[in-house]
Amino acid sequence: MKTVKEYKIPTGKHSVTLQLHPGLPDKSLILGNGAGAPLQSPFMQYFARSIARAGPTTILFNFPYQEVGRKRPDQTATLEETYRSVVEFVRTQVRPVSLFLGGKSMGGRIAAHIGPQAQSSGFIYLGYPLHPPGKPDQLRDSVLYAISAPQLFISGTRDPFCTLTLLRKVLKKCNQARLLEIPDGDHSFKVPARVMSKEEALDMVKQEILDFTK
Repeated sequence: MKTVKEYKIPTGKHSVTLQLHPGLPDKSLILGNGAGAPLQSPFMQYFARSIARAGPTTILFNFPYQEVGRKRPDQTATLEETYRSVVEFVRTQVRPVSLFLGGKSMGGRIAAHIGPQAQSSGFIYLGYPLHPPGKPDQLRDSVLYAISAPQLFISGTRDPFCTLTLLRKVLKKCNQARLLEIPDGDHSFKVPARVMSKEEALDMVKQEILDFTK
């Protein structure tokens, strides 16, 4: 197994940890964290390791508030600046032919925010937060329509942040969008044991990502 590398990179007024999991040299995938956990979380580490083992070099990073252990997310402008800095690092230091962007929940949403300018080969959303829980009228969909690259949405059927009937309507207005539904999955793809095992659910997600990034 190739050695995971860590870097400290500047992002405007801050600096954050970036973790690189070596995979295919011509393809890279950047995954931003969800709001509640840093890059060291088991969820992010699982996908970084398993994707890089058979697919693109996978890059994780902290947002500034996660880097210093705060719970309250940074302002949107700071989150966007951080993601752009990571993209610039990967383009200049890793130099992939194909670069995919995405992330868990908030991380995926910020990837979409910078999407139109990022010149990405595709976007991968691990639980896109289409709306706040219980507030389906507050859609976060407008940024998705400005993206011309293919978009992969992976969502649990009981995700409180993403009502699937609403997501399907959104995807009809997106360019090259596809959806993987995790039966009875929640926002982090946890499923009841009667449906499938945790390992089976995560493997389903991993295989879809590998297929999308071929």
